[in-house]
Amino acid sequence: MKEFLVSVAASLLAGVLLLGIGGLFSRRLRWLLTTVLGRLLDIDIEYVYPNRGAAKEDIVGELSRARRVDLFTSRGNELTLETFSCLLGKRPEKRNVEFRILLPETNPKPGVTNWVQKRELELARFEPAFGEGLLSNQIETVVAFLDKYVQKGLVQLRRYNYPHIARIIVTDRVAFLNPNRPDSWGRDSPTIKFRHGGEMYSLLARLFEELWSATEAQDEKVKPQPVTSAQENAK
Repeated sequence: MKEFLVSVAASLLAGVLLLGIGGLFSRRLRWLLTTVLGRLLDIDIEYVYPNRGAAKEDIVGELSRARRVDLFTSRGNELTLETFSCLLGKRPEKRNVEFRILLPETNPKPGVTNWVQKRELELARFEPAFGEGLLSNQIETVVAFLDKYVQKGLVQLRRYNYPHIARIIVTDRVAFLNPNRPDSWGRDSPTIKFRHGGEMYSLLARLFEELWSATEAQDEKVKPQPVTSAQENAK
């Protein structure tokens, strides 16, 4: 266990260091530097992007060739945009890919921590539009958007009640980690790419599987959940 934690810490530290010096080199040279250092330090970092937008082209490329894609996300609004279109509206008819999505529950059982409300309060600190249920409404809009894809069997969708720690994408080749900070949008945080087979890739894949299994009793055809008056009035 100690060796595992040390390896995870080394991966994260290397990511921070590489991000710090990345601006001094071209993208190609940064990729080579990351690869070489990753092999020398025996860590599985493939690349570190300064934000989600910078990683988009790479993410789209990986999604386009993947045979399996697992997505853990908060709002999920990017599902309605170009990034994931190769798995949804623009997916070739003959393409066989398993696409599993975990989106937050917006109306959890009474007495259970409501992590959507917690994230909404974080967003409200720097974006005044949030704080009164907007995040819940946005999540349910994405669920409604995905409904037809779920019905057609192109997507498996489940709902989680868990801290909104990051956006995580795991494919059969790589994993992308885009942390959520409490004081900014997730899209503004670094995106770290890990290759298959390493400790961080395995950790992210395991986290997704554990959360997916914890929701297996739910109906696969997840319908939008009603937004309660308490959520609408959350401060």
